[in-house]
Amino acid sequence: TQPYLVEQPEAKTFALVQDIKSTLYCLDVMNGAVEWSKPLPDRVLSDIRGVDFYGNGTNCYTFSSASRIYTLDENGHDVEGFPFQLPAPATNAVTVVDFDKNTKLNYFVACSNGQIYGFAHLGKPLDGWNSLPVAGGTAGVKGVVRQPILHFQHKGKDYLAVLTESGVLSVFGRDGTLRFKPLQLDG
Repeated sequence: TQPYLVEQPEAKTFALVQDIKSTLYCLDVMNGAVEWSKPLPDRVLSDIRGVDFYGNGTNCYTFSSASRIYTLDENGHDVEGFPFQLPAPATNAVTVVDFDKNTKLNYFVACSNGQIYGFAHLGKPLDGWNSLPVAGGTAGVKGVVRQPILHFQHKGKDYLAVLTESGVLSVFGRDGTLRFKPLQLDG
């Protein structure tokens, strides 16, 4: 993978990179020292993000592969409850959202079975998201989601936008309900 930079307390920055054998490495960018390594069963699909999982100012590393969602502590150990197995192979990278800015993270991913899944902080399925048809339940609309799900907030409301390869745009609220009817984009 490309290197991903994650800052830690005390102005330390680490680069995380996966090799061709699927081993993930954490390197100190100041001296190149390998801090830790972790063999993974498959390739990292998403960005590797630093998240303050425990709310203590130290970043954990969150990312996804085709089969799992991971959160590792600063020493490369699985955080309790992780990794969690996806119900089908992921077709896009995980999107991590902290809706209430309280370090209770939510994870959203589309899978090869045509469903979108949402998981709470420790992998519990989110109400309204499991399993949500990719095109918002509209009959006859097919498509695979390759890009990450986009999250944004506007006027106190959450929006999660999903675009399929066939050009269907669906926008959901935090609870998995459609904000408006899915749109078939031209071209």
